[in-house]
Amino acid sequence: MLHNKPFITVIGVGLLLSLCGQLLAVTQNNIHWQKLTFLGLMVFETIGFFILLMNGTLIKSKYFRYVKVSIGILLLGALVRVLHLPDATYLAACSYLGFVVIYICSFINKPFRKRSDYLKLLWVFATFVEGILNFLHLGPYDFMVLSPAIMFLAIVDFVWFTKVS
Repeated sequence: MLHNKPFITVIGVGLLLSLCGQLLAVTQNNIHWQKLTFLGLMVFETIGFFILLMNGTLIKSKYFRYVKVSIGILLLGALVRVLHLPDATYLAACSYLGFVVIYICSFINKPFRKRSDYLKLLWVFATFVEGILNFLHLGPYDFMVLSPAIMFLAIVDFVWFTKVS
């Protein structure tokens, strides 16, 4: 738990940043402050992902190789999208779908599943749907808060049970 303390501090700063951005957006009736909210949520979710990944079992499993391939396809899809080449969206969508399939396979083959494993699976699904909707410019911005909310529950579960045990 001691090596996770700086990450948990950054997560707290991200949440505080997000809360300040939302309060400023509401009190000053200015939508531009919501950029601070999304920045705080992005920091929170990214660091939360890394802390759960470092303390989880996915890195030690045989599926992590496939995750690396999926990350490579996602980066290639982003590059193709920046260059405005055709089929960039399909390449990124295949990568997102690859993440979900790989994580489901990893989840199914786990001998013992805890509540945090179910929360991580739910987070992977929510992030997949959010990523696809964002990449295709389809979803409402209200849906973008679902993924950080699930990540918040997973982080609270992780911190609570590593502190207790």
